[in-house]
Amino acid sequence: RRKCIRTLQHGAGMVVMDACFSPDGRRMAAGMFDGSLRVWDLDVDHSGVVQMTHSTGAVKTAIFSPDRQSIVTGTSGGAVQSR
Repeated sequence: RRKCIRTLQHGAGMVVMDACFSPDGRRMAAGMFDGSLRVWDLDVDHSGVVQMTHSTGAVKTAIFSPDRQSIVTGTSGGAVQSR
């Protein structure tokens, strides 16, 4: 049985398209329908510590690099970025 350990607020009406944990489990990134990428520091529970926005559509995928220094995103508009 799965248990919810924390709910992170991301704003009313926001749609999460994809979410991933950093390799060390300390951060979580969520790609949003509005083109933004939000990153939470799970140790301190700050909502949307980092927020970045794509201009080419919804963020459909997000993944941390193995060294945790960047996040690669892909959008519905076909753009791929490393942040």
